[in-house]
Amino acid sequence: KKDADKLLKSIIKTIVKLGILYKNNLFTEYEIKLIEDFRNRFHSLSKAIVTFYEVDYTFDRVFLTRMCKECQDLTHKIISTHLTQKSHIRIDYIFNYLSNLQFIEYVFNTNSTANRAIIKEIVQDMNSLMDAGLL
Repeated sequence: KKDADKLLKSIIKTIVKLGILYKNNLFTEYEIKLIEDFRNRFHSLSKAIVTFYEVDYTFDRVFLTRMCKECQDLTHKIISTHLTQKSHIRIDYIFNYLSNLQFIEYVFNTNSTANRAIIKEIVQDMNSLMDAGLL
């Protein structure tokens, strides 16, 4: 619970800060291109997560960790001239937590009915967001 609260708080803070920067047009053309690259990679990551849940034997932990690392690196580049080191630490915490092999294997453990029920809800929400063009 403590880790989940810290993770959620870090995600919210980061998203709010990025949103403020974006809304105030503070990103350069280069950073906007990085943001588009991030969106594309994050969309691919989201589609992969959905596929890994919906299609048996497609789970690929190496792919997930690689995609998380790529999104992490892009996020650092995007905020490099805008936010403090504390924000960089927060971003590392988020992506390191989500790309941790033990965490990924725990989440996608097909033998855990509790996990499957939670992931099912998350995947349904992700599908709705992707259908609406929001993810």
